[in-house]
Amino acid sequence: MSKIIFLNGVASVGKTTLAKEVQHLSKENFLYVGIDALFGAMPKKIVGFDEQDEEGFRYVIDPKTDKLTEMKASPYAIQVFTCLPKVVKLLADSGLNVIFDECNFVKNGTKPLIDEYKTLFADHEIYMVGVKVSNLKTLEQREKSRGDRVIGMAKIFYQSEENFNYPYDLIVYNDTQEPLDNAKKVIELIKTNEK
Repeated sequence: MSKIIFLNGVASVGKTTLAKEVQHLSKENFLYVGIDALFGAMPKKIVGFDEQDEEGFRYVIDPKTDKLTEMKASPYAIQVFTCLPKVVKLLADSGLNVIFDECNFVKNGTKPLIDEYKTLFADHEIYMVGVKVSNLKTLEQREKSRGDRVIGMAKIFYQSEENFNYPYDLIVYNDTQEPLDNAKKVIELIKTNEK
């Protein structure tokens, strides 16, 4: 039985930093598979602001305000992103521990889509961790300082998460606690389950 740590949080919240701290602290080896890896694997020619990006992932800017209003995913992009849990399952089924992250605040009818992960990973230990910050301003500052993000993504995801009250096994705040301290909480969650 493998261990799977699922980190769910908005863009720029610090999921990657937290995952790397968990990898560093854990006595067990964990592979890290982030949604950014799949996003980065998509052909660059179909990710952006142009009409041709309708084939992949398109950022929609309001011409009046010059601000990002929407991110449109084509059927191809959705197909790519829905492969992430399947990749994680393949790794776990091969006996490997995995940390993976997403920005998943979607409901399938009335249930959160990530509820399906409990079924998908039923043969393994899964730990559902919500990664948050206390306010939008913090996210927007991080988004800007990273320099590799489309400005406005953090706000769109933050608004999507506002009414997403999921019963995580653990919620950590990456602005009021250091990533190292939050990683210790994740490790402690796993240890508590093993007792």
